[in-house]
Amino acid sequence: MLRHLAIDSFALVDSLEIEFRDGFTAITGETGAGKSILLDALQFLLGWRGSAELVRTGAERALVQGEFDLSRCPAALEALRAEDLAGEGDALLLRRELRAGGRSRIHVNGHLATKAQLERIGEALVEFHAQGSQQDLASPERQRAALDAFAGAAEAAGEARAAARAWRAARRERARLAAEVEAAQRQRDFLEYQVAELRRAALEPGELGRLEAERRRLANLGQLLRGAQEAHGWLSGDGDSLAAVDLVGRARRLLETLSGHDAALAPLAQQLADAEAQLDDAARTLDSYLADTETDPARFEEVDARISAIRGTLRKHGPTEEDAVAALERLEAELETLETSGDRLRTLEREESARAREWRTAAARLTALRAAAAGPFAEAVLAVLRDLSMPRARLEARLAPAAEEGGDGGAEEIELLFSANPGEEPRPLRRIASGGELSRVMLALRSVAAERDGVGMMVFDEVDAGLSGAASARVGARLAALAKGRQVLCVTHQPAVAALADAHLNVAKLQDEERTVVVMEQLEGAGRTAEIARLLDGGVAGAAGRRLAEELLGSRAAAG
Repeated sequence: MLRHLAIDSFALVDSLEIEFRDGFTAITGETGAGKSILLDALQFLLGWRGSAELVRTGAERALVQGEFDLSRCPAALEALRAEDLAGEGDALLLRRELRAGGRSRIHVNGHLATKAQLERIGEALVEFHAQGSQQDLASPERQRAALDAFAGAAEAAGEARAAARAWRAARRERARLAAEVEAAQRQRDFLEYQVAELRRAALEPGELGRLEAERRRLANLGQLLRGAQEAHGWLSGDGDSLAAVDLVGRARRLLETLSGHDAALAPLAQQLADAEAQLDDAARTLDSYLADTETDPARFEEVDARISAIRGTLRKHGPTEEDAVAALERLEAELETLETSGDRLRTLEREESARAREWRTAAARLTALRAAAAGPFAEAVLAVLRDLSMPRARLEARLAPAAEEGGDGGAEEIELLFSANPGEEPRPLRRIASGGELSRVMLALRSVAAERDGVGMMVFDEVDAGLSGAASARVGARLAALAKGRQVLCVTHQPAVAALADAHLNVAKLQDEERTVVVMEQLEGAGRTAEIARLLDGGVAGAAGRRLAEELLGSRAAAG
């Protein structure tokens, strides 16, 4: 319920703070006093669209703040938790600011929030039945909720919603995988071609580098052989030339002889001995190189072709052999997934069918509850309407198959058909009822479902418009009964309604030469008696009006 409302620079309100009480609160004031501004501010706070015109002339911004107690509003608590905006315990603090430029800032329990989040919270928190907003009652969702509340079908409706969401989730997953399988099937031939190509390539890391080195060697093989033969000749001797090994050997032997005369030559002789051995080894190695090197033109062509094949493969799957090997593994995994996705798809199809059966079972249970309650529900509403001075009204709760299976609302749409006057066939409520009629139908619906609907707060705007004193007293009694389980606010011009309220707020408009200001006060005692007397006397509170006002308030006190 609403505990405290603070309004600053909003429309004609300069600064206003209001404390609200439990139960039924009547809001009265002279015509044009600004009673609707309170409702406008509350609706703005709960997510309704705001425009720059709501900012009081001369102010930089309008501000509305509200403190709520959610101990009797589990739906609102659930909505807050769903938005991750829950506060401490059952408390809720809403703050909405509107700049003169039109920009709005919203805080929920101290956290910045979006308008969409505020709307979802507001829908769960307060139900408005005001001029222009009572058309919500004509929506299929509202009518369905009213019938379900009367039928005690909240649990069954919740099960149907959960089943519908599970079915949709299974259907989305199956559709996603089916699309993937279809796309993969279209690419199967290409995948298989790529895998075969990579398998034929049989790439190994580093192979391209090794082949390119071999190709360079084969391309220069003639030069290599000629050079190796010439070097071998210099080392080992060729024809009449002296071999390098022989020349070094001669020098070594000479120095060894001379070292007997000068020991300083012995180390040099040893160096030449080592060089002689190395030259001999080099000559033998060159000899083996020349013997082992083949001049096979086919090998050059083979290497060249292999290099071209590897480079072609790497252009598609490279740039390195490692990348191509990884691509082969990935493509093979895709083919394997494609092979197994059919089994997975069949599993998901079975899961979707199971979820569909669960929804149909839950929906059938819900349908049975609704069908059994539709007639008694209509009769109960009509009984209240007769009490609210609509004796010739007709109402039917019609169940029609839903356009599609799997909806959150079950297997049928609920539509209330209404006729206020004899001789007229009942028609959809949204097309036939006037504002006043719709408000009373709404009150009747809420009266029959009040104990089960879970709504924490209701706001009515002139639900008693155009009624006689006796009829308005019955409206007041209905509002007071509704307020036993929730907070009810009602803007009214009827003294009989105002007298039945638990609390009474009066709205007035003060004017001077420069400004107009809307003010509001909580009426008690003599002040409340005077206001009800004013309502009775049409604006002039005479002695007779005061006496009747005292009787009305006394009757309420005695009844309470």
